[in-house]
Amino acid sequence: MSFVCSVKHPDCGGRCEEIPNILNFASCLQDENRLRIICVLNNTQGYTSSQIVEAVELPQNLVSHHLKALHKEGILNREKKGLFVYYKLDREAINEKVNLLSFMLYNQEVLASDVKGGS
Repeated sequence: MSFVCSVKHPDCGGRCEEIPNILNFASCLQDENRLRIICVLNNTQGYTSSQIVEAVELPQNLVSHHLKALHKEGILNREKKGLFVYYKLDREAINEKVNLLSFMLYNQEVLASDVKGGS
């Protein structure tokens, strides 16, 4: 998808060109199963796909499909340790996307502590 900012105003700050990234991010999050996976990974140092399958009670192939989409969008990191691949949230990338959306909506950034629940 190609997007050119057609609105030339000082408040935009060139961020309108990021609309496709925000759309992809929001689209990736609109699936209930993906949100369940994110919730499972929220307070962990990483889970294998088998651990995620057990936690969300979905078939392995469906979980793998969602993990691939979340990784592609930059919401998850993958780390191979021995025979296993561990998935964990990429909080920095998530914060960047949330801040970008916040800037576009409110012309201000959200503090990272607000995104993490105030901790």
